[in-house]
Amino acid sequence: MHGLPPEIFFAIVDELDVANPDDHKALHSLLFVSKQANAVALRAIYQDIIICSKTPYHPQLPTHDQLLRLLCSLSRDIEHNPGLRFTTTFSCLMTFICKYEDAVAHSREINGVLGSIIPFLVNVRRVTISLHCGPADPRILRALPLSAPLSHLSILECGMGSDDLRDFLASRPTLEWLNIYTSGHTRSIGRVHLPLNADALPRILSLSIDTVDIMFFENPLPSLVNLNLTNTWHLGPMSDAEVVRRMAPFAAITSCHLHRVHDVPSIINSLPRLEYLWVQPTRLEFREAEYRALSTTKLRYLRCDSSFDTARAFGSRMFDTVKTLVVVDITAHFCETTIRMCHGNYQGPVFDQSEKWARCLVDS
Repeated sequence: MHGLPPEIFFAIVDELDVANPDDHKALHSLLFVSKQANAVALRAIYQDIIICSKTPYHPQLPTHDQLLRLLCSLSRDIEHNPGLRFTTTFSCLMTFICKYEDAVAHSREINGVLGSIIPFLVNVRRVTISLHCGPADPRILRALPLSAPLSHLSILECGMGSDDLRDFLASRPTLEWLNIYTSGHTRSIGRVHLPLNADALPRILSLSIDTVDIMFFENPLPSLVNLNLTNTWHLGPMSDAEVVRRMAPFAAITSCHLHRVHDVPSIINSLPRLEYLWVQPTRLEFREAEYRALSTTKLRYLRCDSSFDTARAFGSRMFDTVKTLVVVDITAHFCETTIRMCHGNYQGPVFDQSEKWARCLVDS
């Protein structure tokens, strides 16, 4: 085994699934075969560290206490852990099924452990921290080595009003994808209503934010291609002119996802270069004002929800309304079914890629 070329070990590891307990044991056994096997197995074990807790929808996952012990185990003697240099993806997704006050206390504990791990992620590219019902502390991010080639950051329960988050973003020129969301519990925590400077953000390609955070953007974002907005009812009290003014920094985008949207026309009118649109309205029926707003666009791809009985008729009207459309994907409400229409013709059901918006655009 000691004289085998490394390609043999790579071939063995490629056949194993780290998420499978039996395969994980096999990878652990490879660590003790030889130095070559050790290096290959370490990379496979540590490349993607994804820690998810038990939820009502995924009761088979570990509980909060079990995952806290796992995080503590990872942080123990961490300076001598050779595997973390291979980590390119680090995700901590914790859902607390308890009272809000207890969840906040748990999140503080999690933040403390994460703060001891992040300084050793020297080659990480993707970081996700989601502590449901408890704020993620952006100060722990500042311990990430400056040499880490971070390109994707998702941090929930933390808004653009945080000075610590702003300082961190300004120090990350490689960052391309940023996802920030603040729930009702944490929207007012650590927020200062000061606009971002023109050089406060790296050249971000994709930005996902709560609508309340657009107040922090006053300068154009010329590099931005995709914008994901949620909770757009905050724009409801504004006039159309005010919505256009608030959306001006994002006017150059070509792709947009509107989640839980109340007023489609004012937002659509603010985005003259839009080509790819995913709309998740709070109601299934589009109003005439929304059809008129869409008729002025140059959309090539549209994804939206509709009732199962009217999905094909809705798609046909969209092709009549928007002359530049090539593909329309319609998700039947309360069904796990998405149908596709191309150039007005029914193509049949497609795999629902609602969690892979970027990939969905490429496929379309």
